[in-house]
Amino acid sequence: MRKQLYLISVLAWMLGLFFACSPSADKVDVLLVHAEECMEIHPDSALRLLKQIPHPDRLHESQQADYALLLTQAQDKNYMDSLQSDSLIRIAVDYYQDGDDKVKAGKAFFYYGRVLSNRDKYTEAMAAYLSAQALLAESSEYKLQGLLAEDIGMLNYGQRMYDASILNFKKTVDCYKLAEDTLGIVYAYRNLARGYMMTESNDSARWYANEGLKLLPDIKHRVRSSLFQILGMIAEKSKDYETAIDFLKKALLNDPNTLSQYNYYISLGKVYLIMGRLDEAEQDFKNAIKGGKSYTQAGAYNYLFELEKVRGNYERAIFYKELSDSLLNIVHNENLQQQLLTLQKKYENEKLRMENEQIKLEKRSQFYLILLVAVLMVISVVAIRTKYRRSFQRNMDIIRKNQEEIKKYAFRIDGYNRKSEQEQLAKKKKIADLNAKILLLAAENKELRENTCIKASCILEQLNKGDLIVQRMTLEEKQSLFDFMDLIFANFISRLNANYTMTKTDLILSSLLKVGFTTKQLMFIFDCERNSVYRMKLRLKEHLCIDKEKSLEEFILFF
Repeated sequence: MRKQLYLISVLAWMLGLFFACSPSADKVDVLLVHAEECMEIHPDSALRLLKQIPHPDRLHESQQADYALLLTQAQDKNYMDSLQSDSLIRIAVDYYQDGDDKVKAGKAFFYYGRVLSNRDKYTEAMAAYLSAQALLAESSEYKLQGLLAEDIGMLNYGQRMYDASILNFKKTVDCYKLAEDTLGIVYAYRNLARGYMMTESNDSARWYANEGLKLLPDIKHRVRSSLFQILGMIAEKSKDYETAIDFLKKALLNDPNTLSQYNYYISLGKVYLIMGRLDEAEQDFKNAIKGGKSYTQAGAYNYLFELEKVRGNYERAIFYKELSDSLLNIVHNENLQQQLLTLQKKYENEKLRMENEQIKLEKRSQFYLILLVAVLMVISVVAIRTKYRRSFQRNMDIIRKNQEEIKKYAFRIDGYNRKSEQEQLAKKKKIADLNAKILLLAAENKELRENTCIKASCILEQLNKGDLIVQRMTLEEKQSLFDFMDLIFANFISRLNANYTMTKTDLILSSLLKVGFTTKQLMFIFDCERNSVYRMKLRLKEHLCIDKEKSLEEFILFF
């Protein structure tokens, strides 16, 4: 009897220790409530409150879902890079999607969509956003609905679906008006102006930009600068260069963010370059170089390359072109490295999540096992008082047998869990390797396309200026020109070769006619008389099976 009482005491101590390790439920609820209350105005304070919760992996289901949603929201509002992994927000999505709280379910799907969008999974992100939109449709969460419509619009805008993005941004305006969020309305007007500008609806773009400026009068804010930049770009398209310069200078004055100003310097320098005010353009491009990001600096050096070509200083132009290409390569390598680090971090986060799930499962199994043993022990104590010794012995034999079976089942469960974990890790490694190969091949294709375009553009420019004639073109230069025509005009050269019997001269003449070279230019390029050009065109017509009465240029243009 004493032995049995001792075992029960040890069991009670173990249960007390287990529950003592878990965070207080009341304390966690208070921290979660306070974090949610200050999320909109003080997201940094909300993040600090959430980090005070000890052992978040030990929270029960509803608390863990609230914690996952609030932590993801705080990380997003504090512009942290933790949104690269979806393991955290998936906890909230899985819990809320079948529940009755549609607002929290909508928030969970919204932030899940943001995580997927940051990982360039645009199709899955759109599906998550649409789920969130359906859940929040009848709620009064107008600001959240505005953010949701804005993110959907940005996805459509990024996919060049400008008409669809305009409809999304108009819905954003309606939601922000209901939320009485003036700054949100201005941002929505800015996005609408950009969408209309991409569809060549400059009058509508100008109207929305001016309406946005009216809502934020006489204050310095970066959104005002972006609206001034849009108005400057519209004026540039209309060839009203002085007005464009005025708007772009206002953009520089109204943006307190120094990093954003470098883009405005490039836009301003571009207008000066078009106007032929080369010294002012050069100064603006050099201002953009001083502290901008590598991609911005590369763009500024490229414009300096164009500027020096206009001046006829080709040696200096080549120097700037080499700097631009070098910076673009650096940006490409940095992007590739960041993608690899993100992939690695995702793998590590997924591994950690699986390990935490395994630990929780094991602890839960241990708890139930201990509880079962305790019940059996209590039953055995009662049996001692009510039955004979033989019955007691028989019960003890049954208990030992059950314990052995429990150990066997627990061992088998552990084996299944380890096997499943190993299979998942192997699959994730294969996926990571394939994604890395895809990134490398895509980068290589992009670099080859850029090199082909740059080289072919130089060849066409030399031909246009009369610095190069066809007879002196190398095989490599001819092939670069053909590759460029295939790339730009949907396999133009390849389709000609597939459908007709063409010579190299025919292909070169077809390429030059495709890009608009005149007969006078062709005389210089082929170093021949007008009659010779006329005969070459006749031979090309014969090879293309075109009637003499029909226009060769028209055929080439629409082929």
